[in-house]
Amino acid sequence: LSDADGRIDLGLQISGNLDDPQFSYGEIVWKAITNILGKIVTAPFRALGALFGGSGEKIDSIGFEAGTSSLTPPEREKLVRLAAMLNQRPGLALGVQGTWAEVDRAALQERQLRRIVAEKSGQVLAAKESPGPLSTRAPKVQAALESLFTERFGSAELAALKEGFRNANPGQLEESVTGKMMSRLSGLMRDKRGLSEAEVGQLKGADFHAVLFERLRAVEAVKDDALQALAVRRAEHSLEALKAAGAPEARIRQGTAEKSEPEHGDILLKLELGKAGG
Repeated sequence: LSDADGRIDLGLQISGNLDDPQFSYGEIVWKAITNILGKIVTAPFRALGALFGGSGEKIDSIGFEAGTSSLTPPEREKLVRLAAMLNQRPGLALGVQGTWAEVDRAALQERQLRRIVAEKSGQVLAAKESPGPLSTRAPKVQAALESLFTERFGSAELAALKEGFRNANPGQLEESVTGKMMSRLSGLMRDKRGLSEAEVGQLKGADFHAVLFERLRAVEAVKDDALQALAVRRAEHSLEALKAAGAPEARIRQGTAEKSEPEHGDILLKLELGKAGG
């Protein structure tokens, strides 16, 4: 808690009745000190943030959107405040621990699949270029999804989904004359796969090609190594932001990445306060 001059300034607020025979100035001061120390022990970031003139908002974690390692402006501002906190309290050290969650896997699956579908529909992308959003209403995207679905699940499964979708949504996804002939020929050569009543019910009112996309996304391979690497990048970007804000590099360190649970949709990077040199 000591500042650069070795002083501890807690800004205590005390009150009492001087006319009370039991009034004790020392007891009131000690109670106030005990109260603020208790807050620092149980919620150190919030308590220290309030001491530095903040509102005491939660700054003990940095939030990231699923699948990303980029800092949003509000989260970057938290790191600026933490850098100031460290500079004003030379006895403090800060640990930064990257995290990942299962929602990251789904986000990376979707990103990978969007790239595959975009390239299959004719887009030319650079190595790390994002394909951007895909429209399941675009004929080229629809053809790419059907082709990819056939490669991964088989033509019988695609035919079954189409038939189930038509039964659930009469008048939609009309089959061409050629398509009907091919379906009949295919049915003569092998057992025909059919959807259950529950499966057909799930297709009612759905976007057929969005259904294909989701089925494909669910089997897109994203290993834990990729998620660990994402967590490490989050910690690295946070450390870079702290250094850019003037945080003392000798008193910030990167911890081991680990899995966590998201809060309010964000994946929270963990921050820990400790004693400098400890």
